[in-house]
Amino acid sequence: MSESRLGAPVELPWWLIALGLPPAIVGILALILNAPLWAHAMTLTTCLLTLAALAVIATRVSSRNMQSVWISAVYAAWVFTVITWAVVVATTSPCRCS
Repeated sequence: MSESRLGAPVELPWWLIALGLPPAIVGILALILNAPLWAHAMTLTTCLLTLAALAVIATRVSSRNMQSVWISAVYAAWVFTVITWAVVVATTSPCRCS
């Protein structure tokens, strides 16, 4: 028997795509919409960390109940920063270049 040097393949659950779409969309919007630099950095960092955390939860946590707990905690932090970013975007005046 010869074993692969790369290791065993990792199967990701279907819900990873469904739960990863909102952070991905907000991350894209953070690049497009007008906001201060700190708001862009905060939102992009949080979106990337949320996507990474979802991948880690999907591959490392075996209990579905604990997956639910960790996903809820990650999404709570993500939603808090998205609301903060949305308020900053809504109150930031558009660029008026002369």
